[in-house]
Amino acid sequence: MVRRIVLLPPIPLNAFPYGHFSMEIRRITLDELRTLVKAAEMMCIPVVNYVRHESTVKLLSLKLGLPLEPNSSLYKYEHGDMIVIIGLKNPARGKEVEVTAEDLDIAIAKLTPLP
Repeated sequence: MVRRIVLLPPIPLNAFPYGHFSMEIRRITLDELRTLVKAAEMMCIPVVNYVRHESTVKLLSLKLGLPLEPNSSLYKYEHGDMIVIIGLKNPARGKEVEVTAEDLDIAIAKLTPLP
């Protein structure tokens, strides 16, 4: 069962517990993310943002209908998190660019513990 939806920038390994697990990545569209967020809202599942890129957060806030703010806090995985990775298809390192929906690269990451 999903406890919360977590919006993350491309994943840092220190976000996850030590141990053995596999990660399945499935790319989704912005429309699919919007559908997930709306379903989560109806089930009172919070959406927590860890994306700090201001233009990306502004676009997500507009497209998802959420009052998101840039967040540079460190994320730590909690059992039940639905991990949504949000990056740019062509990142411009060190530059502040205006992001469009077509620039976003979005995926859901599913963690499975290994023996």
